[in-house]
Amino acid sequence: MFGPATHFPAGNGPLGMAAGDLNADGDPDLAVLAANADAASILLGAAGGRLGPPDLLPTGDAPLGATIEDLNSDGRPDLAVAVLGTGSVSVRLAGPGGLGAPTAFAAGGSPASVVSADFDADGHRDLAVANLGTDSVSVLSGDGAGGFSPPSGFPAGSGPVALATEDFDADGDPDLAVADQFGGAVSVLLGDGTGGFGPPATQPVGGNPRSVVAADFDADGDPDIAVTSELADTVSVLVGGPGGSFAAPVAYPVGDRPWAVTTADFDADTDADLAVASAQDGLVSVLRGGAGATFGPATAYPAGAGPSAALAPDLDGDGDPDLAVANFTGDDVSVLLNTTRSAIAADPAALRFGAQPLGTLGAPRTVTVTSTGDRALRPARVLTTGAARDDFIVTADTCTGVSVAPGQHCAISARFAPTQAGARAASLAIISDAADEPVAVVALEGDGGATAAGPTGPPGPPGPPGPAAPPAADRTPLIASFGASRYTARRRARLGLGYVITRSARVTVQLRRGRRVIRRAQQTASAGRNVIALRMPPRRGRYSLRLTAVAASQRTTDRVRLTVR
Repeated sequence: MFGPATHFPAGNGPLGMAAGDLNADGDPDLAVLAANADAASILLGAAGGRLGPPDLLPTGDAPLGATIEDLNSDGRPDLAVAVLGTGSVSVRLAGPGGLGAPTAFAAGGSPASVVSADFDADGHRDLAVANLGTDSVSVLSGDGAGGFSPPSGFPAGSGPVALATEDFDADGDPDLAVADQFGGAVSVLLGDGTGGFGPPATQPVGGNPRSVVAADFDADGDPDIAVTSELADTVSVLVGGPGGSFAAPVAYPVGDRPWAVTTADFDADTDADLAVASAQDGLVSVLRGGAGATFGPATAYPAGAGPSAALAPDLDGDGDPDLAVANFTGDDVSVLLNTTRSAIAADPAALRFGAQPLGTLGAPRTVTVTSTGDRALRPARVLTTGAARDDFIVTADTCTGVSVAPGQHCAISARFAPTQAGARAASLAIISDAADEPVAVVALEGDGGATAAGPTGPPGPPGPPGPAAPPAADRTPLIASFGASRYTARRRARLGLGYVITRSARVTVQLRRGRRVIRRAQQTASAGRNVIALRMPPRRGRYSLRLTAVAASQRTTDRVRLTVR
């Protein structure tokens, strides 16, 4: 699932990390907290998942936690750092030249973690800080311009060391999950929408909790929680329920002394997975999520010396989450690129229907489609293509719109209804919903027999010779279809757009924003699968792609959505 780790220098003693596009180039960047250097180390992302040299920005004594968010509503991501030794949050606002000078805001006793959300529903981002030294959480209300109010404190458990924010009780107000290091528990504080929080509801998880994340692991609409237990060598999952309630924790074994947990859908099967970095053995353990917030056994990947933090940004821009692991002992960041790929097998490779009288419908034939890669296959469209495409009818399809897990199957059935005598041939194309995923093509073959004859009458007189028949025109219906139901691309990137057409045609692809055409590309393409390249626009946002194919008197179009990041 992940390739070997590549290491990038990050300063002395990395203990925390945040990700965001700090220089607005479309590539995620990292802010790594070099605790022994009292600095935030900025590593700018580059093509292929690489990171630039560290740029150390002073923070104050012992930075432990960070978040990257737009704190002053100017569209640029800013940096907030929880600084243990100064009892403050250090905020650097982004400008045209990068991050500006730091401003310190009092936070509480020994801040260890910071998250951002609009806790008081005023439209501005606020900060919540876990105070390791005072067993509390502080909320700093944002003014929308990068300033913050004095902290308001709320009780948490014993030794709050990490935070996650989600709307656990579905009331529209962000809540908090707190890993209580000394209490061996996770606490949930429900927000009231005014910047206040109720008393902590605590669940024991044992073993010195160090890190917490929140996500909807069972896809029921209620956020769930995962928390690491350092001394138990486990990650515990607490399934969320109505009103911010949680089921008892279920523990899964991971590596030695797990310090950090992050979550993403690493295998593209729509279920959230977990990645847990373990400080003692230098491994990151990946647990694949399944139905009902269950997780499979851990698969371990070497990360580095003394992992202390983990995140899952898409570092190489291929649409799949990768792993970034901060290594305290190694003074570096390990990047593990996601190598999962879909693969498809169709059995049989051809459906042979044999002879069938004209005007009749033959028995169904079925092809079994198997997901043979290490990530889920998501068939989006099934098309019949070729000269005799209308003679073959898809009558059953359990593949389209379904996520087919690795090793699992779906099926497509077709029937033969010949419209002309003689050999008839077409193809069945099974197209995935992602541009980099495969297409399976199954041959369709059959013989059109003569129409059943009625009684024979007496021969009539011969008639005069008729005119010569004109040359047969290509009557293949023109169908054009993108190879995906949606696309995601980086700004200014050159994107190869796959599409399928049923006969040779002049093809135009337009990139649109609303009704405005921003880009256009044209080519003459042959029947089958083709690719046309189009440069992406410089601005992020939602766009559409329009595919138009013209052949003789036929014209057809297809449209899909495009997100530019």
